[in-house]
Amino acid sequence: MLKPLKKKSPARKNNTSETLISNQIEIKAFISSLLAYPGIYKMIDDEGNIIYIGKAKNLKKRISSYFQKKKHTDIKTTILVSRVARIETIVTKTEREALLLENQLIKTHQPKYNINLKDDKNYPCIKLSIKDPFPAISITRNKYDRHALYFGPYANIGSTKKLLQTLYDLFPLRQCRKSIDLITKQKKCILFDINKCMGPCIMKDVKSLYVETVSDLIMFLSGKNKQLLNRLQSKMSSYASNQLYEKAAKIRDQISKVKALNEKQTVILDKDNNIQIWVNFENQYHYYVLLQKIESGKLLFQKGIYVEKKDYFSREEFLYQVIQQNFSIPDNKKANELPAKIICTEDYMPTFNKIKRLKKTAFSVSCPKKGVNKILLDNALLNARLAAMRLAKENENLLCHNKNILLETKIKLNLSAIPDIIIGFDISHHQGEFIVGSAVYFKNGKPCKSMYRKFMVKNVYQKSNDPLSIYEVVLRRLKMCITHKENTPDLLLIDGGKPQLNYAWKALKEICPEQHIDIIALAKKEEEIHSICNKKTISPGPDDPSLKLLQNIRDEAHRFAKKYQAHKKSKSIKSILTSIKGLGPKRVNLIYKKYKNLENLYTIDTLEIAKLGNMGLKLAHNIKELISNQL
Repeated sequence: MLKPLKKKSPARKNNTSETLISNQIEIKAFISSLLAYPGIYKMIDDEGNIIYIGKAKNLKKRISSYFQKKKHTDIKTTILVSRVARIETIVTKTEREALLLENQLIKTHQPKYNINLKDDKNYPCIKLSIKDPFPAISITRNKYDRHALYFGPYANIGSTKKLLQTLYDLFPLRQCRKSIDLITKQKKCILFDINKCMGPCIMKDVKSLYVETVSDLIMFLSGKNKQLLNRLQSKMSSYASNQLYEKAAKIRDQISKVKALNEKQTVILDKDNNIQIWVNFENQYHYYVLLQKIESGKLLFQKGIYVEKKDYFSREEFLYQVIQQNFSIPDNKKANELPAKIICTEDYMPTFNKIKRLKKTAFSVSCPKKGVNKILLDNALLNARLAAMRLAKENENLLCHNKNILLETKIKLNLSAIPDIIIGFDISHHQGEFIVGSAVYFKNGKPCKSMYRKFMVKNVYQKSNDPLSIYEVVLRRLKMCITHKENTPDLLLIDGGKPQLNYAWKALKEICPEQHIDIIALAKKEEEIHSICNKKTISPGPDDPSLKLLQNIRDEAHRFAKKYQAHKKSKSIKSILTSIKGLGPKRVNLIYKKYKNLENLYTIDTLEIAKLGNMGLKLAHNIKELISNQL
């Protein structure tokens, strides 16, 4: 199964305190795996709602400050921390990028605890009035004028006056608000006399030079400022070599301002196109895919998907399934639902190009080697690598934690060895029919789903006999271990009491008479542990880590058996219905989809059944008659 990163189901109301403790433990483990990168963090509650979004220069330091032992001074933070179930992060290149991304996400998601920022203004942009004969620049927070160019937004670059002055120092465009045309001469200002303005108010012949300067300004604000920086560097060196240190210092400050202005965040694009970024990363434990969606020029969505390597045959299979489940082309092909561009790593190119051919869609696919798109791809790869590293660290921490619990389990239950490999068994049936068994496989306290096995019980039918069914399933599973040369389990865990335990012991002795494998049973009602070695039952406390591990394995065996039993039952229902003349596969599927089992169908009026698929009263009557005979 493909796993979204750190998704949790809603907590049960009657288990709030236990869930809270569990969440806090997981969060602390998550924090320990973070690195000192800038970025944003999203705090999410048990219902999956984003309740707070924040920025950080150092994500590890900032997030850990919420969960220190000392009490918070304000009530809001105390309540916020108590409601956090999990945390997600997006790493950025700089703190400024984090600041702007935080602003976007707060406006999009309106988190409950970001009350001071919900209605805050937009960050400032630079406006260029290109419709004027002599365009001027200004600062604005709105983008309403269709006859203007906008650049930005920008953050932490001082006041509006300083921002404008930086540009005026670099590009001597007019600073006045006069309406200047190409003919009428107007009164000049002092800026022309001190060479701070080209003077279009009186010098109408500067039009071509003015247009060229505006073009240079556009190139600079678009990030194409390498030549400008080189020129300033040369000028500063020249002043310094001639010992004109004051002028050199001024140029140095100009260079700093140019770099600050040019440090636009890479998570904002001044485009209407929607973009998807697909990257993947792998380590010794996981295959990991990161999907980012840039909608209306803004990065507002990031999703991590991963699987453990032991659950998958190949990396290619995993990548293909991720695309199948997370990339879809709507039938009506609405423009706003389709990405205009997909940026991805090389290994995704063949699959997306194939989708383009089959679906006849117009989106472009590229693996950029330079430019802004390469920056976006690299930043996504950084996020994927860091997320996979956190998963690996959590995996190692969990492995160490489970090793300690397994050692405790050996001591408390007086086992012959540490139970590194545990196979859990359960039986499921429906009123004595469709009897099935399950055998789930846990290694080092973690499920190995590729080693799960399910069985249709052959020697027990038409009545329930759980002990005898357990005997058959344990016998068949242990035979598999021998036949396929699997590692012998250290412990067998049976769902049930003494009768089930005794029959499982009988099967164990028949198939492995010379091997010493421990075996216990865990009864659901009393949560007591029965053991062959101990006449008395063992009753650990409800918070005992060993008991919780065994309960988890027992419950997983129960879930797996119930799922298989429901599957066999549904197939049987369908086979019963297909025996009715005139009832084809489509109508059988319609009936099963709506009513699920014969018991539900039996309670439905004949007229209502007749309406389903327009099958008519005669066919509906035949269905009811057959069901009554079956039940």
